[in-house]
Amino acid sequence: MKASPSNPGKSNCSETIQLECHAGIKRLGKQTRLVIAGDTKEPKHEDALINAIVRAQRWFGMLKRREVQSIARIAKPEGLQPTHLSSLMPLAFLAAGIVEAVPQGRQPEDVTVDRIVKLRPLNRPSCPERKSETGAEKI
Repeated sequence: MKASPSNPGKSNCSETIQLECHAGIKRLGKQTRLVIAGDTKEPKHEDALINAIVRAQRWFGMLKRREVQSIARIAKPEGLQPTHLSSLMPLAFLAAGIVEAVPQGRQPEDVTVDRIVKLRPLNRPSCPERKSETGAEKI
């Protein structure tokens, strides 16, 4: 549209332009995004996420192989608080398809280190069935 010489700020065009495209709405936490079909954006390569996944898998492997007896014993040499290490541990259990997509920058938008760290553990009552008659924990 061009402005007319007599009205520099106003358009002399009275046509209506209508654009149509396939789109959807996606919720990400508190955010709502308009996602346009065929919208191609650059892959989002996140080194922090890759490193966190690798570390979480290594830490879980150490626990599984019983190289260490607790998260606290892993956290100390890493210079981390056990609570922070625990908050990263869910990254060791991401679906294989997501883990493969991360280095290519094709992971879902809501898979980020910050989002995983903010996940809270389930509130569950203590499990009395884990105690034996003597009060010692069953393994």
